[in-house]
Amino acid sequence: MGAWIDDHRDANERQLETAIELARTHLNVMRVFVGNEVVLQGYVPIKVLEGYLDRAREAIGQPVGTAEPWHVWLEHPELASTATSSVFTCCLTGKVYRLIQR
Repeated sequence: MGAWIDDHRDANERQLETAIELARTHLNVMRVFVGNEVVLQGYVPIKVLEGYLDRAREAIGQPVGTAEPWHVWLEHPELASTATSSVFTCCLTGKVYRLIQR
């Protein structure tokens, strides 16, 4: 399940709150992704994204992560320290790879 994060801060808050509530109330939610290509698109600064990830991780028991293309992970390895489950997408094949699972 995911929370869409972009450059609309009010909507981001609603997305994050909804994702947290759904993860708390639905046992079939196995992991929560906060944002998809947020850093690549420049929607919010990395520190803001890390704050969203921290809030979700502290509020729920499921793994929490974000999705970015592989080169973003190489350019910003600090993202890995905030996420407990993250993926990158191969732009050539569209295949999704799990990067971190703690």
